[in-house]
Amino acid sequence: MAKVVFNNRVGAFGLSNAALKRMLELGSTYVKENPNYNAPNEFGDGTVVKWWEDKYIFDWDCPRHDDILVKVVGELGELANGHEATLQLADVVSKYIIMDSRGWEQVVQPQDIQWQIASNRF
Repeated sequence: MAKVVFNNRVGAFGLSNAALKRMLELGSTYVKENPNYNAPNEFGDGTVVKWWEDKYIFDWDCPRHDDILVKVVGELGELANGHEATLQLADVVSKYIIMDSRGWEQVVQPQDIQWQIASNRF
């Protein structure tokens, strides 16, 4: 049995900086430090502004069953939650899909589906 990370509230899947930092420490290839974080941005008139940038860059292709992702969410609990996220772990047997409704996710496995038999009378 494997575990999968999903968002259990309306909002959006997201990870905190603490979670992203921990994933990086554990060697995740799905997180890297943002080279533009806290870097000045110079405009043509000489004005220098620091853009708000995320400290870490998360690769959204990271599978939700990624070992490091699952470990970090399990370790940090609520501290792993991003801005509008309530992350939880679900047990899956093998195949799964994450269904999303306004950011509220549900983990669906083949045994959860109530299949319909299609038939036409004409």
